[in-house]
Amino acid sequence: MKNLKNIFSRTNDCRGTILMEFLLTIALVGTLFPFVYQYQQRAVLRAENIRVTRQMDKIKTIMEHYIDDNKDAMLTTIGRNIIQLRLSDLSDYGLDENFVNEAADKYQLRILKSVDKNDQATLQGIVVYSDSEITPMRTRQIVSMGDDKTGFIDGKRAYGGFGTWRT
Repeated sequence: MKNLKNIFSRTNDCRGTILMEFLLTIALVGTLFPFVYQYQQRAVLRAENIRVTRQMDKIKTIMEHYIDDNKDAMLTTIGRNIIQLRLSDLSDYGLDENFVNEAADKYQLRILKSVDKNDQATLQGIVVYSDSEITPMRTRQIVSMGDDKTGFIDGKRAYGGFGTWRT
């Protein structure tokens, strides 16, 4: 008959190896965890940036429809070169009411009217996203995901965007 050894026996040569394997596994997980966590945080931030980019693109498209429908009234006003809009003004043009209520304080909408020397007026829509959690690096990421009509201002410099930028 074969003699079975207890794992806690002093004569067992494998005594403590399970504990060592467990401790090594914990150490390995502890070493890899910061990298996995950082990767997850970057993925969440990228998804948030994609969401903001798509929302801004949708607002720009809806704002173009608003400008197209109201251009006669905007072009005939004298002396008013900047028209401020609220997100709620775009509700009738297809902007989701829940989004309007949720993000009303994060977006600023402007329509700029400029007149050239031949008295030809041009209307330009500007969508500004402002959030307390926005950083310059995140702004650049959002702009790089957007099309050629997305830009940002950093200090006294403007990058990308549509319309005329002046510093």
